[in-house]
Amino acid sequence: MGDLKQSGAVSEKTIDAALQRLAATFPHVAVSIGPGEDGFYPASVAWDADTGDIGSYLAYQTRFANGMDERTRAAHLAAFYSHQFSIVAVFLYLAAGITIDEDPRNVLIRFEAPEQPDPRMPPDVRRFHFRFFGAFLPVGENTADAFHDVFVSHMTPVIAGIKRHTGFSAAAQWRLAADSLAGAFLEVGRALDCESDAVDMAMKLVRRNESPLLSPDLRFETIEAVVDGKPIRRTFRLRGGCCLFYRTEEGRFCDSCVLLDADSKRARLRAFMEGTGHP
Repeated sequence: MGDLKQSGAVSEKTIDAALQRLAATFPHVAVSIGPGEDGFYPASVAWDADTGDIGSYLAYQTRFANGMDERTRAAHLAAFYSHQFSIVAVFLYLAAGITIDEDPRNVLIRFEAPEQPDPRMPPDVRRFHFRFFGAFLPVGENTADAFHDVFVSHMTPVIAGIKRHTGFSAAAQWRLAADSLAGAFLEVGRALDCESDAVDMAMKLVRRNESPLLSPDLRFETIEAVVDGKPIRRTFRLRGGCCLFYRTEEGRFCDSCVLLDADSKRARLRAFMEGTGHP
């Protein structure tokens, strides 16, 4: 990860390089810098239960399964947003040693169709576009504390807005946000070849007493399998929260669902590896 204990302001060149690398590595997320444009609103406004557009965000979640009730849509929305935001925050942290001003008043968001749709994705796919105009700061001392605090400050009005709009438990949403954050550390760490360090950092964030992200059931586990006669290993994030997918018409559990026992999860993940041949 390099020397993350920098001092002074982050240069524009460093920020531009990091954002270009982020776009190339994770094209399903969108990030830009500068003042607002049409359709962009401060996250604090966009997630306000009275003035925001939470209803539209919830309606989009129905594309992921038939028969979603309001609580299931709320769970998927909390996971969907926190995953995309986590990818951005974690990538800039691990790749460039940058922490973002994540104050929801200083982060603009727009729910949009990608400018260049991926031909492998459905034509109606949408994403959150994050636009920053606050500070980009170098990582200094007490990095876990700083990262934790700014992430929680950003997610607090998001979770409050979803709860007020749908009644879905804030505690359940925080567990989903912790899952998303931990999953982002795993994904980004794997992409940047620092998976072990990334997983360690994630565990520090979700094992903090008195934190809303505290998730005792969330963990990582390395699964071993044999594909074409060759042993392979892969680390998975095992969820501490539940997206309620089992309540949809499909009526099945995710492979890493918190409601499954440990042996069932291992068997399912091993079968996934054997089916895909993914290391």
